[in-house]
Amino acid sequence: MLLLSISVQAEDELTFRTRLKLQVQESLQREKFDDLEKVAQIFRDRQTRTGSGVWALTQFYMSFSWMDLANDQHWNKVEQTLLRWQKRFPASATPVIAYAAALSERGRQIRSDRGREQASLFWRRGYDLLLHTKSFSDKDPSWYVQIGYAGCTHDWKPQEFDKLLEEGMTRFPAHYQMYFAALEYYRCNTTQLPYHLEGIASRAARNNKATDGDGPYARVYWYAAEAYFGDRLFQDTKVNWPRMKNAMDDVLRQYPDQWNINNFAYFACLKGDKAKTRELLGRVTTPIMDVWDSEERFQQCRHWANQGVKSA
Repeated sequence: MLLLSISVQAEDELTFRTRLKLQVQESLQREKFDDLEKVAQIFRDRQTRTGSGVWALTQFYMSFSWMDLANDQHWNKVEQTLLRWQKRFPASATPVIAYAAALSERGRQIRSDRGREQASLFWRRGYDLLLHTKSFSDKDPSWYVQIGYAGCTHDWKPQEFDKLLEEGMTRFPAHYQMYFAALEYYRCNTTQLPYHLEGIASRAARNNKATDGDGPYARVYWYAAEAYFGDRLFQDTKVNWPRMKNAMDDVLRQYPDQWNINNFAYFACLKGDKAKTRELLGRVTTPIMDVWDSEERFQQCRHWANQGVKSA
């Protein structure tokens, strides 16, 4: 598994995510806890990014959510394995955060069939675990991510949540997932998500200006589109399109990955910016259907963007 820490940016985004997920889950199943610890430590210490610029550590922990945890028998097996990992490494943040992520996902997966009350039992356990282990687990930025998402299922007062968020952003300003977790809190606890969204996006950009330019502004709105607004991003939020265009350019200067290019071309088409759509589609070498949903939609955007353009 240590090869993952070396070849992260040598693969396209989706290939890397799939390979990491499979290897992490296989290592968990086979109880190769030493490998899991080593990979997480490398990703954490080096702040390793994927080809698209996402933290590899984020994808590592998401591997513990991308499982069928609704089935009781399978859940019991996964849970006992996670507990053995914790017992083997009692002072490590990694099994704590992996277990908290799995507990959260278990609650989410059973909610529709068993109700919120039953789901809340798992969310509460994850929340309590994180708080109980803060003295050593908060050395990992994903601790703040998990506790941030817990703000949607527990009665965080705004001032308490803001204090915790400030602590995490001060310690780990480049960990994008933390800003995404903040959005989830505001979605659950206020009626003004578009207002808070603009503030969080601007804050993420401000905190990373020296290294990422305005890029995080685009990343936060990208997440918001996927999680909340879909094709209504530009109708239902306060996104500043000229700023987002510049932010997308800042991302692509560092991470000219096809995943990024496809997604940004999609946003440009959605906004109706013909020139930007044409420019970005000109950089697409591999149309990614996970972005466009269908070949038809991709071709519609390409046809529209090139209307009126004279061929040489």
